[in-house]
Amino acid sequence: MLAPFAFHLTETWEVILLMAPQAGPQPALPFFHLLIFALLFNLLSQFTARNWIETGLLILLFFFCPPLLSVGTYFVAFHAWRHLLRLASLRKQIPATAAPYLWIHSLLQLLLLSIPLTLASLAFLRWIPPFLASSFPSGQNWVGPYLILLAVLTLPHAILVAWMDKETLRPK
Repeated sequence: MLAPFAFHLTETWEVILLMAPQAGPQPALPFFHLLIFALLFNLLSQFTARNWIETGLLILLFFFCPPLLSVGTYFVAFHAWRHLLRLASLRKQIPATAAPYLWIHSLLQLLLLSIPLTLASLAFLRWIPPFLASSFPSGQNWVGPYLILLAVLTLPHAILVAWMDKETLRPK
């Protein structure tokens, strides 16, 4: 998540100010240098072609797209799919290193089971902007509170994933 700051600091800071108007002026940190260090550390610690390709695609995404679009795309196209694959492998106790054809069936079942909730969420999504627009005074932006809500959900999400990892790694 350093990339939006490294490539689009002003736009990214505007989003930060939507969530925390009292955050003040944008910081003068060396975000680009921190990003290079983090990338090198990541790529050298997990030296696989898949990791290099995924990292390269993400860097291009964050470089060419505005912060909200790139972060949203990351969560939908990379983060969420990684979780779906992980859940599919957990459902059938398939090792993460197994060949893809072994867990494709489990993934398809998981996707099929998620269709009703996904459709309900998409139906509800249509009413979020009008609801938020009517809940905030004219001229007040609802993007900041919405991003804060997503951030609040991140901690339970991280705890749940850590618990799942602990349960799957526990010797039986």
